[in-house]
Amino acid sequence: MEESEFCKHLIPKKEEIENMIAKIGKMMTKREDKSFSYEELAAMLKTSPEALEKFEGTYKRQVLDSGALSENFLQWDTATVKAMLDKRVPFTRDLETLIDRIVGELTDGTRLYIYDEKRGGYYVHYAASRYAVTVTNNDLKKYPEELRPQLTGNLVKVDISEPSYKILLQNYAEYKDARDDRMKKFYYNQFRQGLDILDLDDFTYQMLEMNPNTMGFWLPPLAKALCGNKFFRIPDTKILRVPLPMLHLTRLGFETLNPVTKEIVNRYCKRVFKLDEHEDYFIKTGTYSSKYEFRNAHIHDPNEINEIGEYFLFLNHLTCSMASPLNNTCFYGANTTNEWVLREYIKDKEHNPTIYNGLPLHTEYRVFVDFDADEVLGISPYWRADVMKGKFKNASTPQERHDYVIYQMHEDILQSRYDDSARMILEEIKKILPAVELVGQWSIDVMRNGDYYYIIDMALAENSALNDCVPREKLRPYPQQWLPMASNS
Repeated sequence: MEESEFCKHLIPKKEEIENMIAKIGKMMTKREDKSFSYEELAAMLKTSPEALEKFEGTYKRQVLDSGALSENFLQWDTATVKAMLDKRVPFTRDLETLIDRIVGELTDGTRLYIYDEKRGGYYVHYAASRYAVTVTNNDLKKYPEELRPQLTGNLVKVDISEPSYKILLQNYAEYKDARDDRMKKFYYNQFRQGLDILDLDDFTYQMLEMNPNTMGFWLPPLAKALCGNKFFRIPDTKILRVPLPMLHLTRLGFETLNPVTKEIVNRYCKRVFKLDEHEDYFIKTGTYSSKYEFRNAHIHDPNEINEIGEYFLFLNHLTCSMASPLNNTCFYGANTTNEWVLREYIKDKEHNPTIYNGLPLHTEYRVFVDFDADEVLGISPYWRADVMKGKFKNASTPQERHDYVIYQMHEDILQSRYDDSARMILEEIKKILPAVELVGQWSIDVMRNGDYYYIIDMALAENSALNDCVPREKLRPYPQQWLPMASNS
């Protein structure tokens, strides 16, 4: 059979498309459709732009635009939650003045760490304010609770009067002193969970900065090492050290914040980040990007940009919830940061399909390195087939079913691009290792977009998924350093 005849045979007929589209609605429900083949649909979408368009259209109508929240809170989108909670209230002139005063207090001394490729690298910006009169409790008490700001530049609303650092240090000391491995693990887990969920104080706030996985820890040495590098790029980035009173709001619960408090955070972020309403932005905390609900990370509408503070608050709400003792399983670490990050949004040049409500399936590489030995330990496709198919094997939600089909449709392209360039990525990573002033073992995430390769994330190797590509005998833990002082003994 000639190639032209083979290709013609693969292109589905109109009636085949219509038959398949009729089945898509069933896939988008919670009902299991035993006769339906995800593989069959994925194969069709590869060859028919029309089928792909109708598939995505059905998904958007029945799922994305439904206004329903997923059973998995990590897939909740900020806009839907906001719409459920928002109470529109007019602000009086006096209240407007108070809001601006508090924003001014918070702005004063704000630290913003900026990576700007055009300006030649990484620098620090300190914001200043024109407001000199401190807002007091008496100023706040003039307003009813539903309109009373829940923070100022110096005041926070706490759950308990005793500062958190005392119990944290007690658990940390017990962890250090424990002889039994089981008890050692118990106290360490208690310490790390508390660091993610307890009220903040000055010492606890400083402890958050000790987390090597937070972006403000690893980006400066990476940016310095890549100065003059012609291969790798870094998205333009602004890292905000969130003022303690504002960060403390994330420990209170998103649903407890009143409209005035949210407005303070929105105006503060717009002022400090110098936002353009007509730009696209990628946002995350220092450790978490809401990958599984990408609409929380991609901000591109004027209304969203004007309310970007609420998007940051909601990201922290998710990470704080992950560490909650109310969960069957506690996941700490995602909230161990005092940073909010605003990044250049890298627009897709390859027309990749999307999963997780908007995340383009770029070819990505996770490289494991040892900075002490200047050695590459391993490399893995970020979208590794066995991991992705294992994740979606028992797809039960509409989003999971959609994403499974899309991944299968794009799997061969991802693998082909990875195979073509993995060796080159390894060689380029090897070149920069001696210049990166970090210690220990790390993962480095590289994203391909057309002919450009971006380093988009880093984390400790021991905490990184896909580290099974590293020989077990070579993988070692990073030394624990949590106390903001010269010694951790």
